Amino acid sequence: MRFFAVTLAVVALTCPALAGDLTPDLIRAMLAKDGPTAVVQSLDNDDAENNPWFGVLDQIETGDQDWIDLVPPLAPGTDAGTAEGLVIALSRTLKTNAPAVLKLIADGQFTVEDICLDNDIEVPITDDIAFLDKVVITVAAVLDPALRDVRNACLHRIGTARISALVDGD
Repeated sequence: MRFFAVTLAVVALTCPALAGDLTPDLIRAMLAKDGPTAVVQSLDNDDAENNPWFGVLDQIETGDQDWIDLVPPLAPGTDAGTAEGLVIALSRTLKTNAPAVLKLIADGQFTVEDICLDNDIEVPITDDIAFLDKVVITVAAVLDPALRDVRNACLHRIGTARISALVDGD
């Protein structure tokens, strides 16, 4: 049984077709063995339709805490496009697990300026406003006193982004 699990892990890492089989535990094992840069590089490939890194970002976006817990160890291995993708995913994760994202900001992993806005590229203004309207509700609902200052800063940033979108169209 253990041999099968190890074999599956090796195959999943080498075959982009099995990217959906990635789990937080498998990625943690990869990180322990190879470090964040090698792991992110192995997950990110040029196949736009079957890129395991995109699958990881999609899982983070769900708000599942096991996936969000992978952000701090993966982040140092990102650069350029992978870093931008991670920031976009965290911005979207404000809709599904605002407390976890605010904690990452409070811990100094990311900044309010980077996360607390709609990070999508070239979206219609109506989509931008709709996203910001949803996020302001989930962020405002965070009542943890330890996250109060970050929550308030994030709400301010979201409000500024919304006004900018309405006034400037960007």
